[in-house]
Amino acid sequence: MLIDLRAVFIAGLRDAARLRLALPLYIAGLLLGLVQSWPVLFSASNGQLGRINAERLLTSGDALVDLLTNQEATAATGIWLLLMPLLSLLFSACYNLFSGGILSVWDGRRSFWAGGWHFFLAFTALGLLLVVLALVALGVGSAVAVALGPMVGAGISFVLLQLLNLTGEYARAIGVTQNLRNPFALFGHAATYITRRPAALLLGLLGLALHAALVAIYLTILPLFGASPLVMLFNQLLVFAWLWLKLLRLAWARSLVAVGQASVQPSSAAEPAASAPALS
Repeated sequence: MLIDLRAVFIAGLRDAARLRLALPLYIAGLLLGLVQSWPVLFSASNGQLGRINAERLLTSGDALVDLLTNQEATAATGIWLLLMPLLSLLFSACYNLFSGGILSVWDGRRSFWAGGWHFFLAFTALGLLLVVLALVALGVGSAVAVALGPMVGAGISFVLLQLLNLTGEYARAIGVTQNLRNPFALFGHAATYITRRPAALLLGLLGLALHAALVAIYLTILPLFGASPLVMLFNQLLVFAWLWLKLLRLAWARSLVAVGQASVQPSSAAEPAASAPALS
C-alpha cells in the first residue's frame, strides 16, 4: 500500500499546530513540577540547599529518622524522593487522559474530555504494559552489557526503549482511529503496524532527531544565560517545545493510521450487503 508521506507529514503538522490542545498537558506538568521542586525551594530558603543528601537517605536507615526530626535538609530530601514516583504516576495519568482527548479531537469523533475519559483506562493499562516491557528491555540490555560490553548494552537498551515508545504512540493512534480499547490488542496491532510500514519508522526517527536537536539547543544556549532570571522562561519554553514534539509524533502517527484506514474503506464498501449483519 502506497502512502503519501508528504501528506501525512503536513497533516500531522497541521494537527499539532493547534497549540491550545497542548496546554492542559503543559499546565499539568508545570504544576506537578512546582510541587516536586518545593522541598528544594524550602531548603534553599533556609540556606541548606547544598546540604541535601539523597545518597545518605538511600543508604542509611538512620536518615529516615531525620524525616521526623528537625534536620530540615534531609527532611526536604526525603519528601522530594517520596514525591518523585507519585508525581511521575500523576503525570502519566494526565498524559493518558489528555492524549486520548487530543487524538479524539484530531480524529473528529469526540470532544476533548469525552475522548480523554473514553480511552483513559485503556491507555493507562497500555502504559503499565509498556512499563513492564521497558523493564524487560532494560534487563536484556543489561545482559548484553555483561556479554558484549556496556556500550553495546546501552545501545540495545536505547533502541528497544525507543521502539516501545513508538509502539505506544501508534497503539494510542490506532485505538482512537479504530475505536479499540483492549491494551493487549492495541499493542499487538501497533507492533505489527510499525514493522510493516517503513513510513512509521521514518517518522519515528524524525521525531527522535527533533528531540535530540532540542536537547542540543538547550545545552548550547543554557550557559549563555548565566544567573539571569530569564533562564526560568527559557526552561519553560524548552519544556513546552518538548511536549509539543511529543504531540507532533502522536499527530504523525494518527495521520498515518488514518490515511491507511481511508485507503481500504472503498474495498470495504464494495463488499456484498449480505455481510453487513456480521459487522453489527
